[in-house]
Amino acid sequence: GFVTRRNFLQKPYNNLILVDHNEKEQSINGIQEAHIEEIIDHHRINMEKTDTPIFVYAEPVGSTCTIIYEMYKKNKIVPEKESAIMLLGGIVSDTVCLKSPTTTEKDIKAVERLEKLTKITKEKISEILLSAAVKFEDINCRKAILSDFKTYTENSVL
Repeated sequence: GFVTRRNFLQKPYNNLILVDHNEKEQSINGIQEAHIEEIIDHHRINMEKTDTPIFVYAEPVGSTCTIIYEMYKKNKIVPEKESAIMLLGGIVSDTVCLKSPTTTEKDIKAVERLEKLTKITKEKISEILLSAAVKFEDINCRKAILSDFKTYTENSVL
């Protein structure tokens, strides 16, 4: 191709895939100047308009990691062990070791397959996650509550 002066006048933008969220308020600084390519999420959809059509993969499952694991399967790709461990940890964390009311059959099956792939049980991953977590006694109540707090706006109400 050719590079002309016009190429230098156009502001470059970053391409983004929003994972486990779909609202600009929950995203990184500068998202307004980025081009959103895809959304992969398990939360309610509340995305503003995009400039171009985008791929959206949203399912009512307990964890976005379940969706990502399904994408691996759909594309006939076996995740590397490190990736499988991260996916397993994400599902176990989001579903409280499959005890959350948001846990679905897909989450359970994904955990079973990832346990076989990683040779690590959900209980072991849960133990690792809990031991690595900051003890709530060590932080103030406000910080503990806000550590995974999300702000939503609905009909101009925060």
